[in-house]
Amino acid sequence: MSDGESSEKLSVYNEGVLQIQRINYALSQCNYYASKGQYPEWRAMLDVFWRELCFDIVKKNNGKSFKEFEDCVDVTDLKDLNKKINLSFKVKNTPLIYNLLNEKEIRLRILQHQVGKGGKYADPKDDEMDD
Repeated sequence: MSDGESSEKLSVYNEGVLQIQRINYALSQCNYYASKGQYPEWRAMLDVFWRELCFDIVKKNNGKSFKEFEDCVDVTDLKDLNKKINLSFKVKNTPLIYNLLNEKEIRLRILQHQVGKGGKYADPKDDEMDD
């Protein structure tokens, strides 16, 4: 392998690690703000989390533009959910804000797993320790 190939692989690996760190930070901040009832901050960190997933969503959809990918049910549901969140903030309905932000975070976490940025779970049948 040439130095160019190894540096390219290292760059891809480093970016993957950095993205996972950014996602981890955003989600830990989400947990913090949710537990403190700081809903505008929680909402902002969910947007950070969303931005980290956008490229992977397009990539997972075989390179279609993001606009084309918005036809996906999950993304359409998020757009509708964001409208509800905006309205709940306008009317200052705290219980509704909490429930909608919670729903958005759950949907984003599902998307995270769909694009391969979630945890990997071992199949008990594939336990190498048993050999």
